[in-house]
Parts: sequence; structure tokens; C-alpha cells
Amino acid sequence: FCGYRIYKDYILLKKDNKKKIYTKVKKWNKLYDEKKLDLREASMKLNSWTGHAINADTYCLIKKVKNSCKWLYNESAYN
Repeated sequence: FCGYRIYKDYILLKKDNKKKIYTKVKKWNKLYDEKKLDLREASMKLNSWTGHAINADTYCLIKKVKNSCKWLYNESAYN
């Protein structure tokens, strides 16, 4: 009931949780392209979701979500 599907040998996130993060990433990428994204707020939200997801067997999912964020590893974000 806490956003996980628990099986005998492993734990997964619920499907709606995955849909929500992909929707948010798509929105953040659009805002980034328009130069309206608040990087600090988006980073905090992504880190919060990562903290929730890390409790399940989601290494590849987390990696895939972070790689789909255009703004996350952009050099201009750090200048």
C-alpha cells in the first residue's frame, strides 16, 4: 500500500508511480527547453523520488529516468 509491489524475492514500484515520474520528467524537459525550469526545485523532487525508488529493486529504472533528464547533466547548469 506504500507504492510498492512486494513479492517473495524482490520488490518493485507500482506502475502508476513510474508513469508519474516519466510525466514529470517530460514536463521538466519542456520547461528546460523554454528556460523556465527551476533547477533547484526539480532536482529536489527527482532526489526525493530516487530516495523512494531505491527501496525497491529499481537500479535500471532510476538510471533510465536520470538519463532522460535533459537538464540534469548539462554543463551550463553549473556555470
